[in-house]
Amino acid sequence: MPSKKTPNPEPNTPKARAKAKAEPKTKSAAKAKTATRKKTASTVAPKKSHGGERPKRTTAPLEQQLNSTPQTSQQSNLQVTLPQEELTHLTRVEPSIEKTEERSSTLTNNNNRSPWARWAIWGGLAILLILGIGLLTTSLIPTESPSDSRTNSLILARRYLEQGEYERAMSLLESLLTKDLNDAEATDLLNQVLEQKRQAEARRRQEEREALERTRQPERVVVVTPPQVQSAPQISAQEEEARRRLERQREEQERLARQQAESARLSREERERQELLNRGIELLNQGKYPEARQVFQEVIKQDSRNATAYERMGEAFYLENPNGAENRRQAIEFLNQAVQINPNQFRPYRILGDVYQTAQNWPEAINNYRQADRLNPQNASILYELGVSYYRNKQFREAAQTFGQVLRLEPNNHRAAYNQGLSYQQLNDDRNAVLAFQASVRAKPDYAVGFFALGQAQTRIGNNTQAVEALQEAVKLEPNRAPYHLALGTAYFTLNRFAEAETTLTRALSLDNTRAEIPYNLSLTQLRLNKLEAALQNARLAVQLEASNALYQYNLGLVLERMGDSAQAATAYRQAMSLDSKYVPPRINLANILEKNGDLDSALELLMAAFELEPNNMTVNNNLGNILLQKKLYDQAITYYQRAIDRRADTPQVRFNLSLAYIETGRNDLAKSVLLELVRLNPSFWDAHYRLGTVYYALGEVDEGARVFRNLLERQPSYPRRAEIERYLNQ
Repeated sequence: MPSKKTPNPEPNTPKARAKAKAEPKTKSAAKAKTATRKKTASTVAPKKSHGGERPKRTTAPLEQQLNSTPQTSQQSNLQVTLPQEELTHLTRVEPSIEKTEERSSTLTNNNNRSPWARWAIWGGLAILLILGIGLLTTSLIPTESPSDSRTNSLILARRYLEQGEYERAMSLLESLLTKDLNDAEATDLLNQVLEQKRQAEARRRQEEREALERTRQPERVVVVTPPQVQSAPQISAQEEEARRRLERQREEQERLARQQAESARLSREERERQELLNRGIELLNQGKYPEARQVFQEVIKQDSRNATAYERMGEAFYLENPNGAENRRQAIEFLNQAVQINPNQFRPYRILGDVYQTAQNWPEAINNYRQADRLNPQNASILYELGVSYYRNKQFREAAQTFGQVLRLEPNNHRAAYNQGLSYQQLNDDRNAVLAFQASVRAKPDYAVGFFALGQAQTRIGNNTQAVEALQEAVKLEPNRAPYHLALGTAYFTLNRFAEAETTLTRALSLDNTRAEIPYNLSLTQLRLNKLEAALQNARLAVQLEASNALYQYNLGLVLERMGDSAQAATAYRQAMSLDSKYVPPRINLANILEKNGDLDSALELLMAAFELEPNNMTVNNNLGNILLQKKLYDQAITYYQRAIDRRADTPQVRFNLSLAYIETGRNDLAKSVLLELVRLNPSFWDAHYRLGTVYYALGEVDEGARVFRNLLERQPSYPRRAEIERYLNQ
């Protein structure tokens, strides 16, 4: 503002007169100075606007600019270029400048000015000097042309697009289009950004769906060891009969030796009856049973109390036709008469035991063998038959003990050792079974069936390498036995030696194409080798050979599902369920198919039925949690996930599913606990690391979340959700 005019204290003094004479000259100088200032102001060129961000500069406050007088230096030829805004400010203060200059013309004589006026003039000059220097500095700052600014914005937007920073790219392009809606290049680039952003969002959503789908995949029910290998066979009837024949011959030799020693004490009549009896026994041993019976009948006529004649008569009836009911009846009748005449002879009891054993009357067989053993306690043959009867009567512990008694009497009895192994096997005591089978092959190194049984017992206790060695020996000894190849192929399967398993099982199938378990096991092996067409062919052959077997129908469904034929797989699973209503695996897999088809209600119904059958089945509980999670029944899902973990703690997928359910219900603290335990148990479960990082951020623990994310990217640089993680880290 102009300063207040100071009154003249001495109007008539010499000083005043001198001042009056000098005033015209001062006024003309002031006018010239004012004209010069106006000319300078008119030559100032306004700066063009670029639409971009203006360089920052330091200027005086507007009030100070309005109340300040710009100063122009007559010694400087520089022209100051100002932005339009600042030029406007200067234009607004021009009247004040002119007014101040006019007033200053009346105050040229310093002696006539007040101190306050002098301070105002010098202060104004100082302000003008400072402002002029600032304007000069501003004019020296390099500026961009509008075209350069636009080009730079487009380049930067493309860089952001390449880096996936879509929001930043869009911001730059929208700023350009705000200034020029007809900018075709900016419009095209913005369309590219929008399209790539849309595609990235679609990929992200797809990745999330796939990740969630992966977390909800049930554990497949896979038969690790095919259960169709037959148990170790029992000793054949022909082999047992040959053994008994040898035993009878041995006993006959012993009888004749005793008889010869006693013959000196017999009377002539007794010796004659003895010779007649011996002739009958000879006919018996020759298999001439009717002729032998006629002789024994003659002895009985001569001596109705001859217990041996009754005994041999009964034996002749039995041996003539062991499987004939009438022959067995008459044999029992004569043998019982022999026991009544002389209850202290073991042999009638022994033969009665044989008769009852053939008739499968195991209790009576056991009773008579025990009586024979009581009368002849060191007879390994009687004990052996007693052990067989115990085994047949499912008294496996007594059988194992009895065969042990035989082995104490005859350590190299390979049959007794083998049967003892079978008894232990029935008791699920496979370690003792292994020891017994090893004893059998030590006693008889070419005993193929012993090696076969030993291999299976080794498999059951997890000694898979030893199992293969034993079964290879069995195949070497009897190369044309399909069961041996079947067992060896199964052992290879257990060791994940699938190529060898396939070769061996193919050989078994070539030896016997009537046993369904062979193509079934071969199908499972080919499924592991991803030979789906061959697996399908053998799965169908197994079903063709034994259509009523639910396991084979289920395996057919597995193969079809792997081949992508969900409809046919569902049919096979339903058929397996109809064959065995309590069979859970087909229910689980059929529910998986229904879930993928979006039929959550039907899948839930199937799994609930499976839960009723096997409430402690880990897979059933996990899959129930998956369905309920998709139906947004989060609390129920959590219950089933927890049950699944309780049944089997080493299931990282179930723990991950549980954490998802906690996240959905906002219980991030519980989700954090589950995920921390999961990454501890399974450090390479990368999705768990990702979820843990997001949970930390949700809980406000940003530093911990960032640490988890950086560690994940360091260990898995190509993690599919890397872009999402980087957005978290750039927050």
